Amino acid sequence: MNIYEVQLRQESPVLVSGIAADSRYLKHSTSYIEGYTLRGALLTYISRELKKDVKEEALKPTIIFHPAYPTFRKEVSRPAHPLLLCCKVCREDKIFPSIDSIEKIRDFDINELFKVTCRRGHLYTVSNMKGELVVKIDKTYYKLSQYLQSLDSTAINKYVKSSEIGMLFGYLTLLPVHEEDGQLKQNIFIGKIVDTENKLENLLEEEDFEIKIGRGKSKGFGKFNVHIKLLENYVEKRTKIIENVLQKTNNIIMLRSLSLSFGLEINNHGIFTNLKLDLDAKPHYVLKDKNYLLTGIKTISGFSLKVAHGGIPKPRISGAAPGSLFFYEINTDKANYLAEKELKGFGPLSYGGLNILEVVTDV
Repeated sequence: MNIYEVQLRQESPVLVSGIAADSRYLKHSTSYIEGYTLRGALLTYISRELKKDVKEEALKPTIIFHPAYPTFRKEVSRPAHPLLLCCKVCREDKIFPSIDSIEKIRDFDINELFKVTCRRGHLYTVSNMKGELVVKIDKTYYKLSQYLQSLDSTAINKYVKSSEIGMLFGYLTLLPVHEEDGQLKQNIFIGKIVDTENKLENLLEEEDFEIKIGRGKSKGFGKFNVHIKLLENYVEKRTKIIENVLQKTNNIIMLRSLSLSFGLEINNHGIFTNLKLDLDAKPHYVLKDKNYLLTGIKTISGFSLKVAHGGIPKPRISGAAPGSLFFYEINTDKANYLAEKELKGFGPLSYGGLNILEVVTDV
């Protein structure tokens, strides 16, 4: 099994649109690059540009694509979990955890999430971060700011070379820059690719190449320069980190969702989603019969392209939104098992970047 770090440097505005009610105005709908979006873009590049057959990977996937998150000061951001709170008044250290250290997670009181004052005593100014992107640098949390811009475009008749009446479209795109220490910096997204059967080294010809992500490619949207780097001894290094966390927390782990996370339940009435992860561990309940704290519920859908005439709609899948926390009790000797689950996913459809979670190592 080869594990790669994938770095995507954004070169033009990008538009990745989710479920849209109005097809005439499309909005960029995510602050990171979904695993299934990256999967589609990379397999398209291999098929169209490198002229290599990817049918086997499309039908029987073995390569797992993790979501790619943007960086801030060269650190990879993460969706804020429910234990992170924010003061609306404080100018410095606005973001703070509801507990002082990860060692205290076993004795965590759910009432800590309902603080009415911040650490400086501001009354009724505290709110939850709700999965917004943050980075922790030198014990201080920073919230990422991304720039969106509205663009208009009209359809052109390919025969008479003039605009079509009633065919004006609007797009809200993510610009390729963000603000960092008062300056504009280029957006860089970093994720992982887990190649369980070592196919990728034969499919890709070089480490650096260009792919296109999202809609509006003919308008120049979605250009990314990609660099892929092999991560040596990743599982061993991650196992030691998780072992250290389990020793601090007395065998309690918090799993932070980096993507839509869910379980599937099949019965006589159909297929349903739930919030049970595929993990051999005892749930640690933090609120009555719940072992999770959610940042929200997210829903995705799409179309199958395996049939002609536009495809058929796929069922919608709902689950825990990125940033949500799941709590479990597990022995230290299963740290290696957890490290591999982080890579391979905690539920179905992990090859498309769903059910990707990570062990929280610091609050």
